[in-house]
Amino acid sequence: MNSDQDPPPFLPMNCPDCGAALPPAIAAFCPACVLSNEEHASHGALFGKGLLQLPYQLGDYRLARKLGEGGMGVVFDAEHLPSGRRLALKVLKSHLEDDAQRERFLREGRLSATIDHPNSVYVFGTETVEGIPVIAMELAPGGTLHDAVKQRGPFPVREAVDAILQVMEGLQAAHARGVLHRDIKPSNCFLSADGRALVGDYGLSISHEGSAEHSQRLTLSGVIMGTPAFCAPEQLRGEPLDLRADLYATGATLFYLLTGKAPARGSNPMEVIAAVLEGKIQDVGTLRPDLPRGLAAVLAQCLSGDPRKRHGSYQELRRALLPFSSAVPAPAPIALRAGAGLVDVVLLMVLCFADIGAQFLREGFAAFPEGSFTPSFRSHASGSSLLILFFFLSEWLWGATPGKRLFGICVVGLDGARPRALQS
Repeated sequence: MNSDQDPPPFLPMNCPDCGAALPPAIAAFCPACVLSNEEHASHGALFGKGLLQLPYQLGDYRLARKLGEGGMGVVFDAEHLPSGRRLALKVLKSHLEDDAQRERFLREGRLSATIDHPNSVYVFGTETVEGIPVIAMELAPGGTLHDAVKQRGPFPVREAVDAILQVMEGLQAAHARGVLHRDIKPSNCFLSADGRALVGDYGLSISHEGSAEHSQRLTLSGVIMGTPAFCAPEQLRGEPLDLRADLYATGATLFYLLTGKAPARGSNPMEVIAAVLEGKIQDVGTLRPDLPRGLAAVLAQCLSGDPRKRHGSYQELRRALLPFSSAVPAPAPIALRAGAGLVDVVLLMVLCFADIGAQFLREGFAAFPEGSFTPSFRSHASGSSLLILFFFLSEWLWGATPGKRLFGICVVGLDGARPRALQS
């Protein structure tokens, strides 16, 4: 048979009610008949059965194209016709239209609308349009961080850290409003037109001021809420959560930006869950050999299976990540450095005199040869050791001597450069 006589791969199909042509490969009712047919009386069936033909008008919104789909809703690039504003419209899926799911969907809109921050997707409002719950929110034309990694590959170190620092700003703003996100992952972090990273999709969020019972009511019985590869172990176990669960997911998202892979891997969801619960996290140094060891240590702390070993706040994690970002800290003013040095000198003098006094109590005047008040060589050696330990240990372990910490400055090495005094 000649190729020009072969049938097309998808034959046009018609709606059985009105005869209208359907899109290729869709054998179902057309949108107009879905609305009039008693079996498909729910307007939401358009969004849950793949019947929607775009562009489409829903109330005051004109839906231009589909942007993405999550567990609860479908997101469209839309225009609010009365105002002419272009935005993203999240529409509840039709099969989730029971009272509990509607409440959870609307609650997402109410929670996220309380967060007004440049690094959080702005929500204009929540409403019900023609019987369908919708959330109108800021359009993020840059897609998601997940999309960016798929298109470009793993990020350079500084770019990845810069993006996650912005995500943390949005999460910290949410936490200040009493909100735990519970579903931070690359596909829930968006990019604005000017390149800002934005936290979005608060569908699993809860109030950290609420009770554990309230949290349980918002969780489907027997169903893991969240994406296992980016969930903290305590979340997979169904335990009460606090800020450190979101910090774990933040670290997992940074891991993905740097490697293109989730920290926990498996051939199926159950293997991924088991890997997270057992703490079997991939070695980031193997996946990304050029990664600074200090950054690998920060990631390891974020992804600890024990919440107590993670960073205690976004501020603490930010301080740990800042040396690897493009936001180079400003040099500390000379007056601050002089003040810090004076404090350290005084402390050293106190420690040295204390050491000399202790030696005198042990040895009496024998500690001062030939009756002089000059300490023995042993005392000099002890003082020198004390001086070395004072600066070496304090700056190696904490990045600052007591004087520097008092004045808010620290010693930081940036990308292997010579350490210098920097204002924190």
